[in-house]
Amino acid sequence: MVVLLMKLTIQKCVLYTILFLLITTSMVSVHSFPSSTLGDLEDIFEYNEIGYAVRSTDDGYLIAGTLQTKNETTSKTDLLLIKTNTLGQEQWNKVFECSYSCYDLFTHFEFTYNDSVVVTSSTPSGMLLTKIDSNGNKLWDNIYLDGDSRAYCVKETHDHGYILSGYTYTDLMSVDATLVKVNESGGFEWSRSFDVDTIDIPMDVIQTQDHGYAFVGFSYDDVFTTSSFLVKTNDAGDKQWHKTYGGPVGIDDTIVVQTQDQGFAIIGDDYLSYNPSVVVIRKTDDQGNTEWVKTYADMTYGYFVTSALLTTDNEYVINGVYSDPSETGRDTFVMKINETGSQQWTQCYDLDLLEVPYDIQPTSDQGFIITGTHSANDSFKKANSFLLKIDHQGQKQWFQSIGKTWSDIYPPEIMLISPENALYIDDENKGETNTPIIIGDITVMVNATDHHSPIDHVAFFVDDILMHNDSDAPFSWVWKRDRMRFRLFAHRQILRIVAYDTYGNTASTEVTVWKFF
Repeated sequence: MVVLLMKLTIQKCVLYTILFLLITTSMVSVHSFPSSTLGDLEDIFEYNEIGYAVRSTDDGYLIAGTLQTKNETTSKTDLLLIKTNTLGQEQWNKVFECSYSCYDLFTHFEFTYNDSVVVTSSTPSGMLLTKIDSNGNKLWDNIYLDGDSRAYCVKETHDHGYILSGYTYTDLMSVDATLVKVNESGGFEWSRSFDVDTIDIPMDVIQTQDHGYAFVGFSYDDVFTTSSFLVKTNDAGDKQWHKTYGGPVGIDDTIVVQTQDQGFAIIGDDYLSYNPSVVVIRKTDDQGNTEWVKTYADMTYGYFVTSALLTTDNEYVINGVYSDPSETGRDTFVMKINETGSQQWTQCYDLDLLEVPYDIQPTSDQGFIITGTHSANDSFKKANSFLLKIDHQGQKQWFQSIGKTWSDIYPPEIMLISPENALYIDDENKGETNTPIIIGDITVMVNATDHHSPIDHVAFFVDDILMHNDSDAPFSWVWKRDRMRFRLFAHRQILRIVAYDTYGNTASTEVTVWKFF
């Protein structure tokens, strides 16, 4: 829910960021984080793994995202790159440990022509761009402009360089939209600023068919009235025209695509004018003039757009979150719209209690692959990234949760119920003693619970010898009289019971008993 709310109130968050900033320093290092170990995450009590971008490869998928971790004294957000096979099963991952205290932590992820990934962020020194190759090696990171500039989005250009969009503070209450062009090695080429209104925040940028650029965003005027805008530039970043829009699509214009007729489609959602929220598409001509605006709604569920793409047949595939205001859960939807704005189909997927998809990309079989984050609780304090594969009609083919190694780092709880400090004769408690004394059979029973994942099984040991495994609660084992080893005198033995959850975390309890056979 926290991740979703951040998206739903992005305009307010940006406005608050304008007024309150912190000054810090930064550096980046990288280490491998094998999927078979917990490593330095053992003391973490909160984490949130998010897949922000996905790329289909010849032998599987690459996911770029973040790993947010928090313990009692510190919190941090690291870059994360995951490689999976064709069924979404993790093969390796790399975590890039970052000590940046950024204003906007890793705001956009973009895969490049050679499966590298570039990531934008903002530091006290300016816009930050980091590049990581497909094997998880950090190639470089560069800072552009100065501490008054923030990066929000990055896209690859036709020359394999990059265009960054963001904003620059011109004074306390004035912000201009900003473009920065860099080459493939991260070398600075040029920057341009655009004064559309008092506060201008670009949300998405693309390179157009004529090698110019177009970016979409929202503006605040002097009295904080919101409108949306579309700006078109030439290949040098010089503005050619801009349009501002009101109406239902003026609320959350997050994505722009160029259509085959060289016009544009602006895709977003409106959660202020409509309840529940609706998907909105504004189609324009090549000069930004509106041709049509259409909304797509459900009578019960609200739609919140997180990603969209234009297919080769000029149709729109829109991905995001749908939710019932009366329920806690948040689920995933995919919607297909044809080039005239007619809705072809909508599919919804209940993957977990909460999930937020962040990227959808086409696959070679005409289907689509989606990545995001999901959680079994209602606060995203424990969340994994995921892959969802669907066919060309939106039918679910498979779903894979990723990051289970660190998804539950909490041990279960275990409490011994029987035997107590008492004398037992043939499993009957005869009265209190200082230590358990057992004559004959005894039912050993424990209460094992885990608030984060299920109990897999409970193991019962006597003097470190495994005697029994129980997978069903209530967890118990009957320690029987050994008629082949009858002893007249009591024999002291150590009874130890270990509870295992489904992620391999353990908790144990033990007691020393005197046992007559």
